[in-house]
Amino acid sequence: MPDFVLVGIDSKLNPKYQINYNSDSFSIEKRNISSWSEITTGNNRQLIFTLPAQLVYHTKVKIPTKNEEIIRQSLPNLIEEELANDIELNHYAYLQSSDEYHEVAVVSNSIITEIYNKIVEYGFKNPKLYSEIYLCPNHEDCTVCNFEDYFIINFDHKGTKINNDQKTLNNYLQLIGAGKTIVYTEKELPGIEFKNPEIRKVDIAKLTLKTITSKEYINLFQGKYSIDSQKHKQKSPIKKLLVLCSLLIISWLTINVIGLNSLSNKAEEVQFKQRELLSDLIPDITPAELNNPYAGMLSRLKISENSNSNNSGDTFIKSLSYLGKALQGNKDVYVLSIRLREDKLEVKIQSQDISSLNAFQSNLEKNSFDMRVKTGTRDSNNDGISSVITMERL
Repeated sequence: MPDFVLVGIDSKLNPKYQINYNSDSFSIEKRNISSWSEITTGNNRQLIFTLPAQLVYHTKVKIPTKNEEIIRQSLPNLIEEELANDIELNHYAYLQSSDEYHEVAVVSNSIITEIYNKIVEYGFKNPKLYSEIYLCPNHEDCTVCNFEDYFIINFDHKGTKINNDQKTLNNYLQLIGAGKTIVYTEKELPGIEFKNPEIRKVDIAKLTLKTITSKEYINLFQGKYSIDSQKHKQKSPIKKLLVLCSLLIISWLTINVIGLNSLSNKAEEVQFKQRELLSDLIPDITPAELNNPYAGMLSRLKISENSNSNNSGDTFIKSLSYLGKALQGNKDVYVLSIRLREDKLEVKIQSQDISSLNAFQSNLEKNSFDMRVKTGTRDSNNDGISSVITMERL
């Protein structure tokens, strides 16, 4: 078994312990920690994080395909009835268990986003994020692992976590209809009586580390939360240029949201800030470009695109550029929100009437030569009609 570092995360999403395994000395070291800065990984060690079992929902679905895009699009709708919240609020990860069946793990978007941001912030390289239930073996009908202050129950490929109370454990095992049960523990548990479970005294730290590294489980870091080593590299000057240019475009788009009656004063203020930003960004900026900072930025951006056509920010910048041009021709339409997700730009727009919305979409499709433009469901509200438009590269 190679070297591993196992970090347990508590319900408040803070690290609570770290277990190190050294393959040279076959030694295991466990220590309590309370902050992300205390995590030490060393060289060439596989880093594994675990989330509390109650924060991750597990299930299994049948999808007769291996196409990742089809699977990711199908998962939320297939298990919608099993979930207690809206499917849009969750992140879905899966692992193919057979030709047609997939094991699925579901976690809240807010939770996975916070953990992901911490990983990026502290620069941890290629970690895995598992549910805590994978610390407990699953080779019998039901297995229970006794930790310091709680039990983890692994039953029918699903898991849960309960307080370290033997009476509560007896009631829970009866409730789920557990059959043969094996309990792993470091101490005596005379109060567990349900169906005479088999009690095995073990070193829990060694057992959990061996279990979670023995095979492949559902890594929650996948899809848009996939941890890529490229994300930890310093941004190149071209990427910095694209980021700053996108800020310029967004600031220009805000002019279209401002009410027409007060547009003049606000537009002058925004353009002044654009000139300042463009001057700092491009030392050799020309007077003509400063006179029209938006047009100047587009010309500079074109040069950047030609020199780095495969840049990951290309879709974002191009989409914003086409969006800005379409807004110029449709003053009755304005932007409510903009989001980039999986190389697709999602734009929520608002208009007073359906005809203006149709005209805007037609204009956008006509001028976005290398983009696919899709319109989502349109909703009526007090201000008129809103819709979500998705733009992606052809």
